[in-house]
Amino acid sequence: MTKQTPLEFNYGDTLPARLQSLSSEIQKAVGENLANAGVGLNDWRVLAEVANGATTAREIVSATGVDKGWVSRSIAALTDLGLLTSAPSPTDSRAKILTITEPGIERYNEMARTMRDLQNRLLDAFSADEHAAFMRLIERLRREAGRIVRP
Repeated sequence: MTKQTPLEFNYGDTLPARLQSLSSEIQKAVGENLANAGVGLNDWRVLAEVANGATTAREIVSATGVDKGWVSRSIAALTDLGLLTSAPSPTDSRAKILTITEPGIERYNEMARTMRDLQNRLLDAFSADEHAAFMRLIERLRREAGRIVRP
């Protein structure tokens, strides 16, 4: 019997590994910046989605890919902080209609400025042409991954 040998393969060089590493580093930077504003990353995602027009937890889950349990906890936390309000949906007894409050808008604006500054600092590593190309390539990869998952 011939002994098999592992293929020469370094997981750290794969696209998923590199993207995960990049995402992890960026999320650490985002988390530190958001902690200074008193809101966690998932809470920020929820607040940002409501500020930009999402009105239900289902819409937020769909837009962010965040687990529905996390979204539910974030909605509760943001409501307790007075940054969101929640009212029964007139068309779906299971859903709540979310609205950002005035204090929520103030906090969102503060955090959005922080996030914009952080993004600009990260993207300063690129020229304007490189930035545009990077964003196009990310979108192309996202679409291709979607085609693989949902042919």
